[in-house]
Amino acid sequence: MDNEINLIVLQKNLAYKKYLQTKNIDNEIEFKPRRVVAKRETRQGHRKFWEQFISYLESAIHTIKQTTLKLVKHMKQNIRESGNLSYGPRKKYFYIIIRSYGLISVFKKIIGCQ
Repeated sequence: MDNEINLIVLQKNLAYKKYLQTKNIDNEIEFKPRRVVAKRETRQGHRKFWEQFISYLESAIHTIKQTTLKLVKHMKQNIRESGNLSYGPRKKYFYIIIRSYGLISVFKKIIGCQ
């Protein structure tokens, strides 16, 4: 699935570069539908990943979906309250929360680290 999305985005980028070089209306007409398809496919990919992510959380902590969403919302709220954290501290913060809930193996499975 990711390879298909990458191919669609690549085709969109090539069409856009071609349009920028020539400024031809035909190239613009070719680019616009590719942009729409690329947006739709990437949104669907993100939605699919999010649903998969939530289902892993549900199975790991044996709760209903609403409780899991509250946990994620709480994690986001803590980051907002503490300010704009850079990647390093944010990664450490999420690791501490994930470890406290016993979800390390689930997250490693999600991100592909076995």
